[in-house]
Amino acid sequence: MLPHYVVHAMEGRVRIRHHAFLAGGTARKAEQFLLRQSEVEALQPGYGSFLLLLKPEADLEALCKNLEENCPELQEKSSFSRRAVGIPIFSDLSPRRVEVRFLTAVSLLCILSSVIDSSKMHMVTGIVLAALTFRHIWVRRKAL
Repeated sequence: MLPHYVVHAMEGRVRIRHHAFLAGGTARKAEQFLLRQSEVEALQPGYGSFLLLLKPEADLEALCKNLEENCPELQEKSSFSRRAVGIPIFSDLSPRRVEVRFLTAVSLLCILSSVIDSSKMHMVTGIVLAALTFRHIWVRRKAL
């Protein structure tokens, strides 16, 4: 099982967040430790977090265990939240989330317009949906 400070993990990418990273010393110590690890290809620091880009053969649980040994502050439960550290609640919506919600709304509008047989609106929403999807895939995944 992954530790509490692993916010999300997917193939090759892991976001770790802990209130101890807000203190400069712990963040520097963790960053130096992580950069020395052979499984870590790249590290992108954030506000109280790190995004780790890992090699495919990386063992995340072992990496986290070694990180906890190097930074014992990570073993205590984190009470990190954006509100607690003074970031306004509206900034919790990242641009990506806004984009995905907009994509979802346009796709629902496209489906609804096809059901009510409004061909012009269906065609316009279909074109907008295709353009937004293309942009999302291009920017987020570089997959096209």
